[in-house]
Parts: sequence; structure tokens; C-alpha cells
Amino acid sequence: MAEAFKERLLIRPNPYWVDATGALGRLLPVDPRYERQESLLEQLFGWAIRPPIQNRWYGMLDYGDTLSWHRNQDDDQWYPEYDWHPVGRWGWYNCEGSGTHTGALLQFARSGNWQYFEFGENLARHIMDVDTIHYDTIANDPRLKNLLDKSYSQVGSMHRHNADHWGGRSDEASHTNVWGLILYHYITGDERARDVALEVGEFFLSEPFTYAKHPDVAPARALANTLWGDVLLYELTGEEKFKNGADKIIEVFLKGQQADGSFLENYNPMDGSDLPG
Repeated sequence: MAEAFKERLLIRPNPYWVDATGALGRLLPVDPRYERQESLLEQLFGWAIRPPIQNRWYGMLDYGDTLSWHRNQDDDQWYPEYDWHPVGRWGWYNCEGSGTHTGALLQFARSGNWQYFEFGENLARHIMDVDTIHYDTIANDPRLKNLLDKSYSQVGSMHRHNADHWGGRSDEASHTNVWGLILYHYITGDERARDVALEVGEFFLSEPFTYAKHPDVAPARALANTLWGDVLLYELTGEEKFKNGADKIIEVFLKGQQADGSFLENYNPMDGSDLPG
């Protein structure tokens, strides 16, 4: 009973009611008819929830995140045994893809299972205050201006997977996704999550589609994350600037989409041309 009183109160609406409102789209609450499928999701979640406890990934900066690659080699060397070995590009998961916090929070909304919320909250709070850039250090520190470019320090962008939480580029939006933070805000009412989501939204409005050193290449993930984010932020705020941003990306997609729905690998979505080769 004492442990229960240590936890804060959180209103948990019935998943079937949430699904009926359409507030989170087509939620598809947990259904006994699909016990096998739900069990597979539970087992998949075990990949994320067990290692932080077993390996004691705690501490002010690491808490909430997970390492991404259990291996015995990296690009440069072999190791005596399999372990997490956070080296180079591969290490902390950060907000890779749409983030494991997004999946965990959706599972909480579908099931009401508290373990999903706890995991999703820990990672959402980590992402908003560790992995998201809030200050352009490079632009404001003369010691760094000649060493690094803006691709490492754009406010509102998120650092990608890396051996530390701040390594790797953030010049385009392929590793910046806002859905998990907005979902956390909807579930809890947390205003910090909303503030950071809007900060990310300003990054999206800067049209971060191409690489800083390769402006003729726009990763599809950068366009997709920005489109997704603009739509969600327009839904959250009603501000036309997000709708206008989404409309522009839709035009880019429609211009390059093939009849079967695909995009050519060498299609340049920024100017509509085919890249050499």
C-alpha cells in the first residue's frame, strides 16, 4: 500500500472509449481474440525493458534510454565477447525512428498496462531534455565555430543513435520525431512535453530536408518525419504555419511518387531531378 501511495495519480480512460473518440486515430484496443499477437508484442517489449534493469543503465543523463546493438564487433575492431559496446555511430538509441517511447505509450493507451507507461514516460522525458537540442552551442561559442558546422547544433532537432547522447549529425529531420512527445502530453497533460514539441516544430518549419554538406539529397525519412510532425502540431495547436508546412511537403511527395506509390532511389525531391547514377 505504501508503494502504491508513492506513485502519482494518473487518469486512465478506458481504451475502448479512447478508440471510439478517434482522438488517437484507430487505436485498436487489446482484444482477447488476438491473444497470440498481443503476446508477441509483449515479448518484443521485453527487448526494451529488461536490459536497462539488468545492466543498470541509470544516471542523470542515461536514465530512460536503451543501448541499441548487442555485438562482438564494430566498424574498427572485434571484442572478446558479445556485449553492448557503445562505440562510434551505434550506442544509445535516442529517438531513432519514431522512438520506442512512442510504441510503449501507444501500448499503454491500448491496454492500460502500467509498465508501458512507465517505460514510455522515462524515455520521453529523457528525449525532451537530453537528446533534443535547446541551445545552439556552436553558433554561440567562438571556440567551436571553426571546428563544427550547424549540422550538430540546430535547436529543436534530436541527436541520432550514437555512443553518447550528443554525437552524430542533426542537420536533417530523419532522426527527429515529435509524435511520442505529443502522445505523452496528451496522456499526462505535461506542459514541458508540449513546449519541447513546439520547439521541434520550429525546426520542422526550417525545412530540414537535406544534408548540410549534400543539399541535393533529401532522405525520405526527413520529409516523412517533418510531414508527420507538421500534421500533429497543426492538430495540437491549430496554427496555420504547420498546415502550410505539411501542404508543401505533400506537393513534394506527389510530384515524385510513381504510379505504384514508390519513389525512385535516385529521385531528388528538392528539385525533381534524377541524381547521377
